[in-house]
Amino acid sequence: MVTGPLRISEADVEALLDPLALIAAVEAGFAQIEAGIILEPSSTRMNGLDGGDAYVTLYPAHAADGFASAKILAGRPANSALRLPEIDAVVSLVDPQTGRIAALIAARMLTAFRTAALTAAVLRRLMPWTPARIGLIGTGMQALAHGQMLAAAGCASEFLIASARDDAERARKAPEALMVVTSVATQVSAIAEIAATCDVIVTMSLASRPLPLGPLLPNTVIASVGPFYPHAQEIDLAIVRDAAFVVSDHPERLRGQRDGSSVLDVEAMSRVSVADLLSQRVTPPASGIRVFLSDGRAFEDNVAATLVYRAALAQGQGLQLP
Repeated sequence: MVTGPLRISEADVEALLDPLALIAAVEAGFAQIEAGIILEPSSTRMNGLDGGDAYVTLYPAHAADGFASAKILAGRPANSALRLPEIDAVVSLVDPQTGRIAALIAARMLTAFRTAALTAAVLRRLMPWTPARIGLIGTGMQALAHGQMLAAAGCASEFLIASARDDAERARKAPEALMVVTSVATQVSAIAEIAATCDVIVTMSLASRPLPLGPLLPNTVIASVGPFYPHAQEIDLAIVRDAAFVVSDHPERLRGQRDGSSVLDVEAMSRVSVADLLSQRVTPPASGIRVFLSDGRAFEDNVAATLVYRAALAQGQGLQLP
């Protein structure tokens, strides 16, 4: 009897993903994409779905020895004023040998986890020492995912967490939520305190204006994972300009987004990719401010979705659709 795809919920994703396995898979994905083992066609975006700023984007990828995938991501920035999620997503996993859809995976948490897995992989190579005091600026799903991944990777001795939007209630609840899933001490903080005292800062906002980071420690490592929208600018571009080292998971797209900047010389921007860093073709300096600019890649969704699907089959999780 032919059955339909396996439906995997957000709760299933959170239960099934093994942090260290995901970090390893995302790292390996960068070598595989360079070798042509994973293909990543161009994404397609439709804007103005609500007559305003709502949009939907399709992100395809195909592993030569595995599954094809397509993530459908829908967003509406105006939702933040309504206290609704700004982004929703689902990944369709396809068996290319049969042409059948193998799984439909809720992908808000999947996206957060694969983003955090790459942050952990990069920070392990940029951090002056581990474990370190890590400041998390953001209190949503990305903060929870980053806390879990960084804790599993042994990067964190302590978390300080602050709301990017100065939401006292969300900031108050965030440490409690994070300590449920990690054993790392976590406390609520302010952005200024994080900037002044943390060795590592992870910014996870969709801010269109730079966060008030203030003076940074001389050897701060910053991971900026929030600039999802082209207009987003959660860290001051002067920090990027003056940094000792800048690495991106998609340098070409980054330069395209920042073309015309009055602060950055786009042509002179660091052309170091995450692939260069992970393969040790490039060695970052041991001192000075180091910046990781995360944009997100479709093949990261593919490797994460494949891990989740195989774990669901092995553990009998998910809902088999007729």
